[in-house]
Amino acid sequence: MKSNTYFQFKQFRIEQERCAMKVGTDGVLLGAWASVADVPAEDAARPLSPLYLLDIGTGTGLVALMLAQRAASGVWGRRPFAVTAVERDAAAAAQAQENVSASPWASMVTVVTADIRTWRPPAPEAGDSAPPFAFDLIACNPPFFSDSLKGPDAARNAARHDDTLPQDSLFRLAAAWLKPAPAALNLILPADRERSAVETAARHGLRLARLCHVFTAPRATSPSRVLLTFVRTDGRPLVGSPLVGSPLVGSPLVGSPLVGSPLVEQLRIYRPALSTATIPSPVSSKAQPVAETPDAMARHTAVTPPYSEAFRALVRPFYLNM
Repeated sequence: MKSNTYFQFKQFRIEQERCAMKVGTDGVLLGAWASVADVPAEDAARPLSPLYLLDIGTGTGLVALMLAQRAASGVWGRRPFAVTAVERDAAAAAQAQENVSASPWASMVTVVTADIRTWRPPAPEAGDSAPPFAFDLIACNPPFFSDSLKGPDAARNAARHDDTLPQDSLFRLAAAWLKPAPAALNLILPADRERSAVETAARHGLRLARLCHVFTAPRATSPSRVLLTFVRTDGRPLVGSPLVGSPLVGSPLVGSPLVGSPLVEQLRIYRPALSTATIPSPVSSKAQPVAETPDAMARHTAVTPPYSEAFRALVRPFYLNM
């Protein structure tokens, strides 16, 4: 039986047959986890101050729509918001636009077909005191293969290999486009890229504010993915102003609670008691679509492995059957 070409979320659908990279756990984790710090006290007097969000390399538009859903829910305060989703591949950008147009937030999400290395953001709306090219939140699920063998699919190569967006370029652009803290850059990377990311970010004036090690196998002793939040070093202190927007927030600070100490978290996708023999990795880009028919939904539920409660809490606003 032919599988669906779409992935159905609670409030929107992702069509993906023309996109090189399909819906996968990495994108879902990033969209659900990405945060900014608490709304500054001075913004409380400006309840209508817009929130500007940027998704770099949007692909299907998944992360952009997840951010739009969260912003509309008021997780970052009841503020107007605008999401910009930039994608270099024309076919993927066109499909992302279709997904956005069919969503409840079509008027709040703008899809741009452009190479992020040469694109420049528009100035903010008149009356907003923020400088041009400034965002409150930037999210990116970047290509991370470096100096690796490429396959025959050019679009898939561009989405997976970092010669289209080197890590240094990503942090340079983010440092130029972020507002001061609590504005934040949020990434998901392979765990072995954590150190190089932190070091590269520091060279561009960004410091690690939040870190989450993700364990994608039930009995894993080391993480396979890492979620990272960076802020500008010239921003206001974050102590006493916790990061918001994720059910995982609340883990203790590592080390002394001084400015610069990151909030460190762990997330296990599955309950650890499971055997790994029969469970597919959720990081695979070949994620199975969630069908709409009751019998298909029952079959999907029957083969779904027992997820951890932390993972369920994180994705429950988005996933069916959670």
